[in-house]
Amino acid sequence: YGVIRSNQINETEAVAYQKLLALLSLDPDIVQRLENEAIANL
Repeated sequence: YGVIRSNQINETEAVAYQKLLALLSLDPDIVQRLENEAIANL
């Protein structure tokens, strides 16, 4: 149950993240760099 709930939260965050990126219209290079930094910090 905990895993399912976690996956749902992650899915919701992913959708919100995509919408945020679309709204900000960030340069793909900047987005890639931020994603790499975020992954490195996990």
